[in-house]
Amino acid sequence: MKTYRIAMIGFGNVGQGFATILQNHASMLAETHGVAVQIVAVSTRSKGSVYHPDGLDLNALMTAVTDDGNFDRVDALYRDWDALKIIAESNADVIAEISYTDLKTGEPAYRHIRQALDSGKHVITANKGPTALFYPELLQSAREKNLSIGVEGTVLSGTP
Repeated sequence: MKTYRIAMIGFGNVGQGFATILQNHASMLAETHGVAVQIVAVSTRSKGSVYHPDGLDLNALMTAVTDDGNFDRVDALYRDWDALKIIAESNADVIAEISYTDLKTGEPAYRHIRQALDSGKHVITANKGPTALFYPELLQSAREKNLSIGVEGTVLSGTP
């Protein structure tokens, strides 16, 4: 079974929804696709950051955010790494970039995606800013490094 380690940059409604989907469909992913998914890091501007190379407990993440609004009670090996450090130094294979973005500049999401690709990590994003402004450049960079960049949620987020 292939295990994908994911670092999430952002943990608002989209990030929490993504974590819930992963939690609810873990057995299906394993049985149907031979894939296990492990969240190893989460970085946010408002809730803090947590990283554990062996994976984070999704129940604990969700409970901490709901009850406390932060990750203080989540068991983590490292805390308070900024997003760029998590992207560069964590053992994540995939960066899920779902943070806030400025639609005029694509920042900070564009910088996060660039860092992920430069660090040799695959990217999934639901951010419209960097996709609208820089997609050809980001796609070219991913291809040159034999990496994937997924953006479907970005372009179809309003589709029922």
